[in-house]
Amino acid sequence: DTALSPWTEALWKSLGVAEYQDKLSSSYKVIPQPSYSAMTNVPPPKYVPVKVTKTTSLTPSGYERPVNNLELDITGSGIKYSLCDQVLVLPRNSKRVVDSFLKFFGFQGDSVYSFEPLTGATPLNIPPKITLNELFSQYFDLHTCPSRKLIGLLSQLASSPKESKSLAELAESLEKYKELVS
Repeated sequence: DTALSPWTEALWKSLGVAEYQDKLSSSYKVIPQPSYSAMTNVPPPKYVPVKVTKTTSLTPSGYERPVNNLELDITGSGIKYSLCDQVLVLPRNSKRVVDSFLKFFGFQGDSVYSFEPLTGATPLNIPPKITLNELFSQYFDLHTCPSRKLIGLLSQLASSPKESKSLAELAESLEKYKELVS
């Protein structure tokens, strides 16, 4: 989102693409479900909880998109890790943060949903039915600021042209982004 954005814009221009813009499209059908007994704090299939033993920042303080090196203790987990293997990290948000997020957006945490992939979409690695409490506790990082690219995409969903313009301007201006978001 930092050096890559100007580079991709220059690439599109060099390829003769007048104005390239990411388009936000629906990839999943969100289906309300009847209530069920939630299994809170159960990791999804193929995920194994491990402990973070050390965190080291790889970017300067105040960098727009911080990057960290995490050292994980996989002792006794059964995980075999080789150089260049990939690791997926699931965020874990506190109940206080999740409750605040849900309240702000007017959602009920015990509401149950399923997500059906539309044509060509990759199935999500979440349970077939999930409460909003589970979804936002275990699958979304609610502590990280949204990237300028995400804000630009969200501008397409704004309910008014004025809001859309404000979000688009926020996405385009690093100075405004740093002032209001980070």
